[in-house]
Amino acid sequence: MLIAVLIERKRTKKSVLQILKSSCSIDSVQFEKRLDSLQTGSNTFKKYLYSITHVSAKKAVRYNELAVKKIKYLVRKKLHSDTIKETPSEFISQIHSK
Repeated sequence: MLIAVLIERKRTKKSVLQILKSSCSIDSVQFEKRLDSLQTGSNTFKKYLYSITHVSAKKAVRYNELAVKKIKYLVRKKLHSDTIKETPSEFISQIHSK
């Protein structure tokens, strides 16, 4: 008797599963394919976004370094513009007067 109940219970689970599967409007294979393509697209988008932000940040840092170098160069040029003359340059005299 116990064996018959267990077999019937397994049949019931299988039949419920078959009913659910047949009533679904979405095919599981198509669903998995669409899900995989969406995940691939999402990962690709994340990679593009990361690379764009990474490259942009590197360019911004490089631009900042170049701007600082240019400012330093201009300040040095103004400070040392009168190296041949014995009198200090106007820029140095203005700094000392303040």
